[in-house]
Amino acid sequence: MAERSFEVQIPVRKHFPAQLSVCSYFREAVSLVKGALTKDQLQEFRNLPWGHLLSVPDIQFSGQIIHALLLRLVKDQPADELWFLIQGRLLKFTYADFCRISGLKSSAENPVFNDDDEVHGTLIDKYFRGSTNITYKMLKDKLKSFRRTKSGDSVKLLSMCYILTVLLARDNKTKINLVYLKWADEFEKFKMYPWGRESYNTMIDNFKSIMKEQPTRFRQSKATTAKFTLYGCPFILQVWAYENVPNLGEHCAERIGNEEIPMLNWKADGFFHARKLNELVFKDNDDIPV
Repeated sequence: MAERSFEVQIPVRKHFPAQLSVCSYFREAVSLVKGALTKDQLQEFRNLPWGHLLSVPDIQFSGQIIHALLLRLVKDQPADELWFLIQGRLLKFTYADFCRISGLKSSAENPVFNDDDEVHGTLIDKYFRGSTNITYKMLKDKLKSFRRTKSGDSVKLLSMCYILTVLLARDNKTKINLVYLKWADEFEKFKMYPWGRESYNTMIDNFKSIMKEQPTRFRQSKATTAKFTLYGCPFILQVWAYENVPNLGEHCAERIGNEEIPMLNWKADGFFHARKLNELVFKDNDDIPV
């Protein structure tokens, strides 16, 4: 059987500039959570399935790295994965990669939550006055304004805010799925839920939507630079790229540790223009089939 050939969706000659903004509150949420919890509560938070992310070094989001990756997506790839053709190599970003890089569990278990619509006495009732129109901005504001207290709700509330504004992030005006907020009241089940899968799907669906029918959509827009808003937590893809794209980690980040979870090992504080990235990392022959 002949080896399968892969081609990029967008040839190099049709690449276009883009400005990418990230919705994830990744960097800000760390300091806000640490400042809002007592010592014991903070330790409890760190022991949660997502608590280790508080120890991620400072990583400056790079929209140009993400855009460079998206420009090199190949044709005919699975709907739930990202396949890139970079420097003549086929690189695949899968759910397993997402979990390995982030340290989030890949459990397929879906706990059964109470489907009662009652909000009286819930976290929604206590902290959002029972509103059914809670936006991502409102959650971020709650993180900013939350004051340290010994209340048993603190870890639950901040976990809910953290997951939604960091891992499942969307633009500020988007309304939160109230089901997610209600689940935090059943915290033992909430901890078991596969939030990594939700985060991964949010990010992948967003990337696929952005690049659908490109570059035709960009040309038809008559804009000089495309503008995209990224959902989920693209920082995880960025760290994956440091580890898998030849020369990228060496030139654009600093490896400062050797922990089992890759997210804990990388620090990045610089901005890189597309042209510089192409010179250092990405090559102009990336659309050659392999």
